[in-house]
Amino acid sequence: MSKEYRYERKYPMDLQGLYEFRFWHRMYGGEFRTAYPKRIVNSIYFDSIELDNYNDNLSGNSERFKSRLRWYGDNLKIDKMQFEIKKRKNAVGYKETQIITDARLMVENIAELYKKIRPKLNNNIRNQVDKMRCPTVLNQYLREYYVTRDDIRLTVDTDMKYASLLSRKNLPDKLVPSEVKAVVEIKYSINKDEKVRNILQTVPFSIDKNSKYVNAVEEI
Repeated sequence: MSKEYRYERKYPMDLQGLYEFRFWHRMYGGEFRTAYPKRIVNSIYFDSIELDNYNDNLSGNSERFKSRLRWYGDNLKIDKMQFEIKKRKNAVGYKETQIITDARLMVENIAELYKKIRPKLNNNIRNQVDKMRCPTVLNQYLREYYVTRDDIRLTVDTDMKYASLLSRKNLPDKLVPSEVKAVVEIKYSINKDEKVRNILQTVPFSIDKNSKYVNAVEEI
């Protein structure tokens, strides 16, 4: 389990913005080197029946929380998953992660998914998530990973798709393409804020509030 407070600066963009980012990366972002090969990221988000997490994010509450089950690669070829909770307070946040190696969970009734996962979670995560047990959204995207030598991380997400899981028994066969074409995120520890701010002065686009979970709820 990891717990490190960090900033996450997000840049949602259209295809023109993505083109401009690629140009910036070639010309000015050479410090960001490929960390490892790009891969497909899948996440199932959990919320309350009243969608409390969604509403907290939408209203801009300074303290926010979300939980998700995440795995990589093809939906039907799951080697291992991880359960994550993300907490945010004002501009910084942290993530707690627990690996789950039982891929058979994914063939169960989606509505019963949290019930199946719960015994495998440690008490700390379980106590925080028990009221947010409803699977609401599946999202998927292609992620590229870059990092500097001093561990400033940059990711590029494209080909984003969503599907609602409300009132479903199984994972959907088809996902709906997102209206947001790409999201660039820069992630770094608090003590690197001044350096990153200097880097951000050269980027040709502006930070905007963005949540893949909120986007998915609103678009589907």
